[in-house]
Amino acid sequence: MSIISKDMQEILDHFLFSDIEDKSLILDSSKVLHFKKGESIFEIEDIPKYLYILLSGAVYVCENTLEGKRNIIAVFLERGECFGEVVLFLDAPYPYYTLMAQEGDILAIPKDFVLSYMSKAMNKVLAKKAFNLSNKIGILSKTSLREKILQYLHTHPNTSLKRYEMADFLGVSRPALSKEILAMIKEGILLENENCLKLPKS
Repeated sequence: MSIISKDMQEILDHFLFSDIEDKSLILDSSKVLHFKKGESIFEIEDIPKYLYILLSGAVYVCENTLEGKRNIIAVFLERGECFGEVVLFLDAPYPYYTLMAQEGDILAIPKDFVLSYMSKAMNKVLAKKAFNLSNKIGILSKTSLREKILQYLHTHPNTSLKRYEMADFLGVSRPALSKEILAMIKEGILLENENCLKLPKS
């Protein structure tokens, strides 16, 4: 039986594990992986073997355009967020890749364990991912770059993305994004504090 630290207990109290009485089973079946900034957790065409839970750091889920430009599909910054679960249930290779945006640790839970003990809880995760996807579609559907920026900051008020990362997330060129942001700051539409963009309080 694994000795569960106070720090890890916080993760094991996640709703994902609510149906598992003996929490030590999770740690006995899983492993903690450490990644440096810029390292990949999985690549396109890799076969899914794990459900991943962020313990520390930050993760970007990405794809590349035909021209080789990186698009950031999703961003995971909060401890306890999980990723890689959708393809895990499809028996298909990953259509995207991941990058560590900040050095950190990942809890990797094997597919067989997820299917045996966590299927019910995964419904909540998939519903949340569908909601997040709907939000991103709402952002990308805006006709102007300014509308995209405003919608993004409305749905991500505590964003820590740098401008070049935001450009990759919105699927726009970095110079165009910087130019529009500077114009919006000048007009008082956006506020910038220590390189962090905010919407003015109404």
